[in-house]
Amino acid sequence: MSRWSRNTLDLLNSIDVLKNNTDLVVIKENIPSLKTPMGMFFCEILGSVYSLERRLTSERTKDVISNKKRNGKVYSRTPYGFDKVGDELVKNTYEQKVLRKIRKLRKKENSYLSISQFLNRNNHKTKMGKKWSKENVYSLLKIDRNMIGLSSIN
Repeated sequence: MSRWSRNTLDLLNSIDVLKNNTDLVVIKENIPSLKTPMGMFFCEILGSVYSLERRLTSERTKDVISNKKRNGKVYSRTPYGFDKVGDELVKNTYEQKVLRKIRKLRKKENSYLSISQFLNRNNHKTKMGKKWSKENVYSLLKIDRNMIGLSSIN
């Protein structure tokens, strides 16, 4: 049942649909027929427990990622402007220079598209070695590099 839904409301809505045409007996959790008050009660309790578990897991994951960012540790893909050395993030000099140029162009009110065209004209590649798009530039500028735990990029 924990795999069926980890959102109490979704679970209860699904069960409500099932109740009209069929009966469900959950053997693993030892829940009697959902057509009985006791069966529905157990289902509601377990649904709430599974929902709590999902929220707690999400909260712990966010805390771990925030802590890694603050301490300059690798937490996902290596962000543009940095390289991964072991479990640490270190500044990539070339990419830092490109970031500074992107910020200067944006301060001069260049569009994301014109910045991406500039980068492509000058053979600057993304972290994945691909051409820049306006979406890449936009996403890059939205990242709070102060959260990475390293000095901000000017």
